[in-house]
Amino acid sequence: MAPPANWKESNKMLQILQEAEKGGYGVVAIIAYNFEPINGFVRAAEKAKSPFITLYKSSHGPLLEWTSHPYRCRCYQQDERPTMLAVEIKLFHSIMVDMSPYEKEENLAKPAALVKYCQEKGIATEAEPGRVEARLEQTRKSVNSRARIVLHGTNGFEPELMEECIATSCSKLIVNRAVLGDYYEHFRKHAPTISQEVDGETTEKVISGNLPLLTLLCQAYFVMRLDLVTCP
Repeated sequence: MAPPANWKESNKMLQILQEAEKGGYGVVAIIAYNFEPINGFVRAAEKAKSPFITLYKSSHGPLLEWTSHPYRCRCYQQDERPTMLAVEIKLFHSIMVDMSPYEKEENLAKPAALVKYCQEKGIATEAEPGRVEARLEQTRKSVNSRARIVLHGTNGFEPELMEECIATSCSKLIVNRAVLGDYYEHFRKHAPTISQEVDGETTEKVISGNLPLLTLLCQAYFVMRLDLVTCP
């Protein structure tokens, strides 16, 4: 069944990004590989009073049942079949179609068909055209509000650069090592002595150590690789 004509108004991902743009801040999107970091993300975000987006692959469907209501979910795919599976799960508000391993012509053609398919189901879509070097302001002018700009590859960026990118209308900020680095270092250090059943409070404390960063990221961000969200 086709979504209502005004489906973009009720799409949770688009609502979050629209609010960020109105407020002049960015929303951090954190990659989740297992349950324990998700628990830490939720608690840390609640303490920081910051919105955040959780990122999954469609194979992580069971985790979504736990997180899909209070926090927004986005799916990452590099193939047509998993993308369609992610659509049918009906738990994602946005799907990223990454065809950057292909040559330019195919890289643009494959996402175009999947964007159409996702939009027919009321799902916002993000596509990755490849690496764009140091042309954020020029890219923003070329896009001219027809799409949103999402930033990847932020490890090592200084706060000033993050703030500059947010000021250039980047509302979605994808994070991996910048937040998860301390979490994994903690478990590498303590793996011989900690229980296999991870204590949620410990996980929260490790991730909450990055609360200043998390709070900053909701007002700033980075640029190394640009993704264009194809739903305005």
